[in-house]
Amino acid sequence: MLVHECSKCAKISINRIAGDDDPNTIERIFTDSQRTKYENNEFYILKKNDETELKRQLHGNLHLS
Repeated sequence: MLVHECSKCAKISINRIAGDDDPNTIERIFTDSQRTKYENNEFYILKKNDETELKRQLHGNLHLS
């Protein structure tokens, strides 16, 4: 899931990642959004140590090196 906060009203929206989403774009969003502001029981913000699992889920085991 991608979590977005509106810069004007601070509304938070959550969007599911679809199978036809570009995995490289999702990976770039992950890299660009290393924030922890929204950690709570509802969802978990990925951190740098989650990168291997993110790549595995997006690209399969072939992308890991």
